[in-house]
Amino acid sequence: MLRYSCSQYSRQALQHSSALVLSDLSKNSLTVHDLTSNLLLIDFLAEGHDPDVIDPLIKYLSTMIDVAQIRVLFNAAVDTDSLPYRARSFVTHFASWDGRFVNDGDQANVVLEQKFLCPVRRPSLGRALFVSQLLSAVPNVRASFGSGFPTHSRDFQKHFPDHVLPILFDGDAQQYQHNLASDLFRTCLFNIVVETSNQIDTEGWTSIFITEKTFKAFDLYQIPVWFAVPGLVNQVRRLGFDLFDDLVDHSYDSEPDPKIRSSRVIAQIQQLDADHSLADCQQLRTQVWPRLLANRDRLDQLTAQYNHTQDQLIAELIDTQ
Repeated sequence: MLRYSCSQYSRQALQHSSALVLSDLSKNSLTVHDLTSNLLLIDFLAEGHDPDVIDPLIKYLSTMIDVAQIRVLFNAAVDTDSLPYRARSFVTHFASWDGRFVNDGDQANVVLEQKFLCPVRRPSLGRALFVSQLLSAVPNVRASFGSGFPTHSRDFQKHFPDHVLPILFDGDAQQYQHNLASDLFRTCLFNIVVETSNQIDTEGWTSIFITEKTFKAFDLYQIPVWFAVPGLVNQVRRLGFDLFDDLVDHSYDSEPDPKIRSSRVIAQIQQLDADHSLADCQQLRTQVWPRLLANRDRLDQLTAQYNHTQDQLIAELIDTQ
């Protein structure tokens, strides 16, 4: 078996699959014969590729090179049973990301400083439109924008007339890492998760792609609200997490129109802001603490199962003829 990791390939790059494959073969001292004489497992775990995005690659491998045995491992939530090739989805891949938050000390009695946390490291148009709307609508939010890409973030300055980009609260996250020990993260009750996938950024992912951004909310003992693609919230719920549906109206998750869905997310955050003072949030956190703790325990469970789950999915792909 050959395992082909296509982690950083964008949808635009995959339109030129011939050049990509031949270049990768050369870099690894392999030939086309190596592909045709082996079962080929294509690994898309690090990005939100979906069947439509990878279709040029699959067609090139199966028709132009004549690879007989192709298996695909997705990260995105995909209906693999409907595909013409063998595939599985490992939607909890990012449950075991490098660098869990430091949770030393008495986490149950953390003193809240803000209601909402919204860290946005990588800038994009979809994220800029959402965060600018959020900052205009809700005063009680600790947000960042472009902390990992300070120069590129300034391309979106026109969407932030009242702020200078990048917007930072824990410094410049140039190394793809926030200050995980900072209380700036844990002293908020609600986590506004701006996921990687959305329907606005044409060069990004539109799949149900659950990344570490979602899992960080559970690692920080917080109540999440999502800016993402339709269906992502329900997929997280299916993983066994408590999404506090008695406190948060996640019905925006079923709204297909991205502008309407974004407005509904903002409206829900505004409602939470109106319903709960900071003192109320402190009391609410105490009331729901067992549920927050259960969510983190579920995250720990998924992390502990990481290697077994991945090995099991690969075994199913290899054993299925």
